[in-house]
Amino acid sequence: MRCAFASSLCLALLLAACARSEEASMVPPEGNQGYNRVGQVRTPEQDDREPAIGQWRAALQDERQALEFGPMGTEPLFSLLCAPQGGGVLLQRHGAASTAGAQPSMVVTIGDVSERLPVSSGIGSIPMQRGEVAPTSRIFGLLVASAQPIVVRVDDVPPLILPHNPMVGDYLRGCSRPPGEGQPGNTAIGNVSSAAPAGNTAAPAQ
Repeated sequence: MRCAFASSLCLALLLAACARSEEASMVPPEGNQGYNRVGQVRTPEQDDREPAIGQWRAALQDERQALEFGPMGTEPLFSLLCAPQGGGVLLQRHGAASTAGAQPSMVVTIGDVSERLPVSSGIGSIPMQRGEVAPTSRIFGLLVASAQPIVVRVDDVPPLILPHNPMVGDYLRGCSRPPGEGQPGNTAIGNVSSAAPAGNTAAPAQ
């Protein structure tokens, strides 16, 4: 009888120990960040921080020199055009249509500086919203000199993040020059030919 009782007690203790061991194995180790992780899913906010795909390139708009950004061989996503007067620049967001009945606005951000611009709709087959930056604006100075990306937001259109390129500063410096003194409205942008993408320079003038 004693042997049978002792065997039963040992068996019960063994089963209880196994149960406690299984429960302990189901608890994730502290500090193990990889436990039960399926994978990181990108949020729309993270996607909004991705730079746009494309290149800066010189172009002609209404027989005036402009600086455009977008994939090669396609319509631009964004462009810069010297303002007709005052030495400022027009920021043009191509493909952005205004909401009916609403007064659209454009917010330009470089680093921690933002400026809200009133916009007007451009004329053409592709919708475009256009805002003007004065040469005395802080954003104008950052467009010329900053190496940080340019973030352009127009109402509900997803933000456009443009990579820095020295062509932007070169072009804007030309906007403040009087006509006939190298203003982009009359001549090519710096030493970049109108057909060359960013980074490819034309041969210097003889």
